[in-house]
Amino acid sequence: MFSWRDALPSNSGWVFYAVIVVAVVALLNFGAVIWLSVDASNDQARERAEGMRCNERIAPRADLAGCQFSSAAMTGSQLSYADLTGAQMSHASLVGADLSHADLTDADLRSADLTGADLTGAQLTGADLSLAQLTDANLADATLTGATMDQTRVDGVTWSHTTCPDGALNEAPNPC
Repeated sequence: MFSWRDALPSNSGWVFYAVIVVAVVALLNFGAVIWLSVDASNDQARERAEGMRCNERIAPRADLAGCQFSSAAMTGSQLSYADLTGAQMSHASLVGADLSHADLTDADLRSADLTGADLTGAQLTGADLSLAQLTDANLADATLTGATMDQTRVDGVTWSHTTCPDGALNEAPNPC
């Protein structure tokens, strides 16, 4: 009797097939694939989504900590409550994205376009927002403690109960 288990060279083969199944399910459910690369020495998977196109298809509350989204087209993505701790998002397009209550601690958002993004209640502690575009973004109740905001565009930003990079609590309409 034929068995798929007998056809695979080792347990690491199962991981390969699991990766393929996850990629197909992700493609069908979210319209984008988060590729899982496998380190054969310890069989641990690592999420990677470089250059990914998301366009409103990433599930809220997603665990995307440490993922690579540099230069990704994520316009209008629904990322509320997502864990994006340490995510690499430089040059990403997040125009109109819902990042409300997302954890972006230590995220790299250099030169990212967050025009009109909803960052209400977002945690941006230690994030690098240098050269980012935050025009018309909502930063109400967001925490920016220790964030880098060198040459960040903040025209039309909603500031209300926002904790600024220096730790001071901001009251609308004054910018950090």
